[in-house]
Amino acid sequence: MGVLGVACDDSGPPGNSLAPPTPRVAPLLERAVSALGGREVLAGVQTLETRSELQEKGRALSVRVRAILPNHYRHDISMGDALLSHGTDGKTAWAMLDGVQVPLEASEEQRLREQMALTRISLLVSLTDTAVAQVRELSPSDGCEWLEVELPAEDLGPYRLGFDAKTHLMTRANWEAKLPGQIRKSTISLEFSDHRPTGGLMVPFQASFGIGDAREAQDRTREVVVNGPLDAAVFAAPPVASEAPIVTHEVSEVPEVVLDPLTKDAALGEGAVEAWVEEQRWTRNGPTWQEWQNERVLAVGIPIMAPKPGPTTQARDSVPHYRVSGRRKVLSTVVPNAKRADLDSAEARLREHARANNWNIAERVRHVAWNETITQVQILILER
Repeated sequence: MGVLGVACDDSGPPGNSLAPPTPRVAPLLERAVSALGGREVLAGVQTLETRSELQEKGRALSVRVRAILPNHYRHDISMGDALLSHGTDGKTAWAMLDGVQVPLEASEEQRLREQMALTRISLLVSLTDTAVAQVRELSPSDGCEWLEVELPAEDLGPYRLGFDAKTHLMTRANWEAKLPGQIRKSTISLEFSDHRPTGGLMVPFQASFGIGDAREAQDRTREVVVNGPLDAAVFAAPPVASEAPIVTHEVSEVPEVVLDPLTKDAALGEGAVEAWVEEQRWTRNGPTWQEWQNERVLAVGIPIMAPKPGPTTQARDSVPHYRVSGRRKVLSTVVPNAKRADLDSAEARLREHARANNWNIAERVRHVAWNETITQVQILILER
């Protein structure tokens, strides 16, 4: 089968050699559209909203996705100690950390475009428009029938979509993407299951996410709303705040590699932690942090995606070790320009906020370096 809408019978109907050829839709696409909910229902989908829980090798994340089709999209991830949001109103893409707009990296914008396109592609009905998508049927494999989809106008794809040979529901999706810090592209894969009728559609409530051959995360959907009310304003870039808000986060258990106590220069300590993570062949799961007290760095660390149970080790001078930080509550604010005076001012604001609420807090303050300029300042709230 060729590109959608191109494959045809060049001879025309019998007895009428001048009749134009009739384009025909790929049979697999027709079956998949019918299984998902039918052309009329799919064409009527205007908005989508999902809430899910993501289990990512020792860390639980809450995910909320909102979309007004075709080009409004917002993805919020509660990471325990931070709320990270990405979105677009169809014109401007943006990123936000704990209510503060932060620079959007090129790799982040590309992932946002890929996710938004996959949302549209998953509804299938737009794939019948040859001005939008180029679709090819591939040979069946792994118990699935496959479509390859490219979006030339957006320079996206190819996406490979796998459909169960019996139900014709989509159970696989994969594509090539360049991840942060990587030179070559990796294969990103999704596997879908537990399809349920919702809003006229057959929606998968279970998904797993993989990079290459490794399964990285499991996503369990709690709620799906089809054609519910969504305010277009939530997709617009957030205004620049005069002062970053102070927020409280409930943090779940986090596997991490730390150097505590730190008996060397902070940069050397971070290098030692990063080297040990690489030596163990673990994958980091967040930005590097430093813990300060009285203008001194006392500890450094990196959250990781480590197998469970992890090899918890004893803290020793100058030697990184693995631990699992317990559940905790933290006060937090974001410093867009990570200058020493701004960090000190943020810490003072957090301590004043704690005093105003009669909370006991730790002496140490944690600086989480999201990038070269964006730092999140956190202080642990102590139990009474």
